[in-house]
Amino acid sequence: MTHGERFMSLSRLTEANGDPKQIKFRIDRTTDPKRQFSIDANGNLYTAQPLDREEFPSYKLGIEAYDTNGNIGRLGVEITVTDVNDNAPVPYTVPFPCVFMENTDPNNQPTCEIRAYDRDERQNGPPFDMRVGAGFKYGNFLSVTFDSAGDNGNGSMTVKALQRFDREAEFPGKSISIPIVITDNGGLSSERDVFVVIGDENDNPMQDGRMQIMVNSYMGKLEKTMIGRVYVDDKDDWDLGDKVFVWEESLPGFTLAPNGEITMAAGMATGVYELVAKVTDKKRNEEARGWVKVVVSSLSDNAFQNQGSFRILKGPGGYTSAADFLKTDANGDSPMTKFKEAMAGFLGGTTAINVFSIKEDQADLQTSKTDTVDVRFSAHAGKERNSVLLNGLVAQHKADIEKILGAPIVSVGIDMCKFTLCDNGCQTENTADYAGVVVSANRTVVVGVNAYSKDKCVCPVFDPPPQCEAGVCYNDGVCHNTHPGFFCECRNNQLKGFRCQGTTRSFDGQGYAWFKPMPACTSLNITFQFMTKEPNAMLLFNGPMGRNSSGQNVDYGDFVSIQLIAGVLVADLNFNGRTPTRLDIPKSPKLNDGKWHSVYLTQTGRSLDLVIDNCVDQKEDQSGTADDSMCRRRDRTLDDDERLNIVAPLQIGGLAPLSGQAEYPGNVMIGNGLKGCMRNLYVNHDQYDLATPAIAVKSKEGCGYWGTACDSNSLDSLNYCVHGDCFADADAKIPKCVCDPGFGGDRCDRPIEWIEFGAGGSITYDVSVALMKQASEVGILLIPGKANAGSGQLGFGSVTNGGSVAPYVSTFIEQYAPKAEVNYDNGIRSHIGLNQLRLHDNTSYWYQFNRNPARLTLGVDGVYQTTEILTPYHGQGLNVPINEIRLGSSGNNGFSHDFRGCVGTFRWDHNNLKLTKEQNRDVRAGQRHLRAAATPEPEIISIKDSIGVQEGCSIRTTCAKLGSSFCAGGFICEDFWKGPFCTCPEGAKTILEEKGTLVGCGEMLAVSTMGVTTATIGVVLASLLALLLLILILIIVSMRSTKQIAQDIRPEDLKNENLKHYSMEGGGESGNNRHNISGLRKPVMPMESGDLGPAKIFPASRPVDDRLNSRINDLETDPNTGPYDELRMYNTEGDNVSRLTLDSLESASDETPNGAVDQDSERWGPRFNDYGNRE
Repeated sequence: MTHGERFMSLSRLTEANGDPKQIKFRIDRTTDPKRQFSIDANGNLYTAQPLDREEFPSYKLGIEAYDTNGNIGRLGVEITVTDVNDNAPVPYTVPFPCVFMENTDPNNQPTCEIRAYDRDERQNGPPFDMRVGAGFKYGNFLSVTFDSAGDNGNGSMTVKALQRFDREAEFPGKSISIPIVITDNGGLSSERDVFVVIGDENDNPMQDGRMQIMVNSYMGKLEKTMIGRVYVDDKDDWDLGDKVFVWEESLPGFTLAPNGEITMAAGMATGVYELVAKVTDKKRNEEARGWVKVVVSSLSDNAFQNQGSFRILKGPGGYTSAADFLKTDANGDSPMTKFKEAMAGFLGGTTAINVFSIKEDQADLQTSKTDTVDVRFSAHAGKERNSVLLNGLVAQHKADIEKILGAPIVSVGIDMCKFTLCDNGCQTENTADYAGVVVSANRTVVVGVNAYSKDKCVCPVFDPPPQCEAGVCYNDGVCHNTHPGFFCECRNNQLKGFRCQGTTRSFDGQGYAWFKPMPACTSLNITFQFMTKEPNAMLLFNGPMGRNSSGQNVDYGDFVSIQLIAGVLVADLNFNGRTPTRLDIPKSPKLNDGKWHSVYLTQTGRSLDLVIDNCVDQKEDQSGTADDSMCRRRDRTLDDDERLNIVAPLQIGGLAPLSGQAEYPGNVMIGNGLKGCMRNLYVNHDQYDLATPAIAVKSKEGCGYWGTACDSNSLDSLNYCVHGDCFADADAKIPKCVCDPGFGGDRCDRPIEWIEFGAGGSITYDVSVALMKQASEVGILLIPGKANAGSGQLGFGSVTNGGSVAPYVSTFIEQYAPKAEVNYDNGIRSHIGLNQLRLHDNTSYWYQFNRNPARLTLGVDGVYQTTEILTPYHGQGLNVPINEIRLGSSGNNGFSHDFRGCVGTFRWDHNNLKLTKEQNRDVRAGQRHLRAAATPEPEIISIKDSIGVQEGCSIRTTCAKLGSSFCAGGFICEDFWKGPFCTCPEGAKTILEEKGTLVGCGEMLAVSTMGVTTATIGVVLASLLALLLLILILIIVSMRSTKQIAQDIRPEDLKNENLKHYSMEGGGESGNNRHNISGLRKPVMPMESGDLGPAKIFPASRPVDDRLNSRINDLETDPNTGPYDELRMYNTEGDNVSRLTLDSLESASDETPNGAVDQDSERWGPRFNDYGNRE
């Protein structure tokens, strides 16, 4: 039977039980774990994958049939698989292994026989024909002959030795491979190798050896484990029985058995341990030393859970054992060390790669099992790199890594959901115990973590925990427990997700970003917004990074892609590797207009639904018939495989290039990445963190295509939207703000005051402009209160028509469960509720309800969400005209409970509705900004009437009510929309424990939060640069126009002839006002040495006038002599001659002690003796 062939139909069953179009079918996947069958909408059964009688000779297939009323019927179908000749014979040796001892005469060697077996039935098996393959190169050592009567007529071959063997010789080595071409009676043949092992004798001396044992202790709790055997350098490896091992140098915690096995005690601390063993060969009477270096490392659970992994083929064409991963080549490199170097290169920086588990196992393939060597590793670069990145890099560079390993990779990642008994969702769970797994390659031993993987039958989507847990808040957000529940405080105001996720990402057309893969669930909903001006773009892809359909690989064919082709949105989904189902909307307007567009792709079972822009612009004719062909496309998958099995990273904005010949699926556009932006990506109501992808290439956080629309350029906030998320269309001038709960205003800069509803309290709003009939968005920040048992009407919108039942939108809580109801103008009603969630009476909640022609969505706090898919009834539109809105009072929908709690925000269709008529007063003088609107826009929705409502909220807990002693030292109390919490002061670094809760505050971070943007900073810097340049020019011009006042003084100008001798006592102390010392002044500008010739080499002894120069310098620099560079002038009566004498110099400085006059004066001659001996 060929792939995709129909073999049974259940159509008669449907005809006998009503309208076949109203009956749907599915296969119970617990009866078909490998997804080998499929059933279509008409009840036709097909083969979806090849069948293998040798694995499953028969099936008991469970078929489920259910109608629109929820009735379910079950039918069992027994399928017997008949045999075909699809398995070639496999040779083996008798005995196994076949051993020929070294140093033994051929006549004394035993006889070895080669036989074969065939997995097919007898008619497709023996007798076999065998011959030696053309690649056999050991004919001088072995004789291999075929005997058709051997093995009781099945046919066999006899192997005999032709010469003596030396196991340690390079050729033929320790084993001899014999290629055998074997053919069964049906003509199916294959070539397989069998091996003859050369037995070892203790005929070589041993020498000292060194080894290293790397021990990975899971969470530091490795139990008592044999970690390896002492290694000595000996070409013989079957002589263990001749050796005795004893410690020569040991350490506590390590024991040595006589056979050389080292056992390490449980819970050994991390560190490096060096041991020495003495080894004695009793047969050869030799001794040697074995040096052992044990490196114990602790593997954290965080590193284990963030593991990367791959499975290497073990067997023909792959490794013979796990030790092959550790064996070194002539350069001392092993596949493990080469792999670690390659991964570190892919990751960049100073990333440390740790291979912590090497273990032999088996992998399920489509029609068989194969032996594998499973490798698990972690990467650390300041923090642990996640599994998405590690597995993605291995998949991207698979061809290159296979060359490094020297063997094929069976699968990237160890996934147990590809072939599982789980009928609905599935998740692979990695676990480990505290035992060790030893892999030895003589000099190198790795004691790995005993890790294993299993499938868990759950849909792996985010389930809000009852309290803070690790990973709940992203990007170092502080997790606060709300008992029950949690709240994420985002210290970075750029992160606007409720769990501190980044909401927006930008791409340049050549980049991509990786995120965690789609969950393996039977239902899927993907929603995001994008903006681009380019007609072609890869928006989103999750699927295989290269396909390999060979029998030795786990092949994943499932994928989902969303692309923009010629401005039209196109989605392709492939389940179970069959032909993809394509959804496109050719009638839609071109979406490459530089505006934001929303995409919603839903898969529920076999039903697919693609919607753009929420279908809010769908057209209706005069009869009210809706035409959604311009915004919506629905279809069904080709088979009933309802679950995407994907292990590769989710790629948005483009696709990563692949190594080797690997390719993406043929209908996926490779060359065109997104040149634009994406925001608000949700998968099954889980908002993805676009701020921190696993890897990002030519992509950055935020959006660079809306220009400066969201720039602040003010000192009070970094964002234009002070307490909200800003976005704008490409090159738009006007930004848009989505405010955080509790804030309003054009820039989300005005806190909204709370109000409390008393008995019968309500607010009625008048709608001056008709609201959109096709869609409504309602947001309410509320505290339920205890009245009415947690039931009460919240927002209610309808048309006033004299009291009769009219179309309406109703949001309410019923016994603390959030709910909503819509009554359309055609009489159809829709309901939605979070029935499993119970609100608390004194806790604040952010209630959100959205409706459009495609779906209803109800959410609380941005983490609890549910969706209801809508289908137009007989083509009729789902419209609700609204001209009046109420808050707190029951409308004409029959819900009788008034709301008796508090409200802190009320929004309807992006309008922040006032809660009091005087709420304009919260526009404070200090909150006016540079880009605020000059005049406020007219109100679309205004308060018409308000009764039973008072300002404030008596049941709301605030920091003021808790008092200053509520928070411990170092913490401050801050009121958030979710309530008061103890946190760190603004700018202080938070210290978080493992679950993300706050344990302390660190130093203040030296960062500025001013809202001056990069463009503004650039303008300021350019202005400063221009000013500095102008100053520099003025200085240069000024210097060129100023004459040099002082002359440069050369040392040779100071000549002894210029000094005259006076023996008159007191000479030189008068009449000095005629002495011109301008020539001795230091020059204003430094002397230029360029025209002074080579530097003058002074003699070892100082010149005669050096003392004079020194005294002159002392005179000029004496701070007590008045202005610098001036000599103090003295006049002596009757002396009108200006004289400079050595006596006057002495009088100018008398700091030298008597008898300590510079002895160089003795060399000046007899004229200066008096000066040198002067007292």
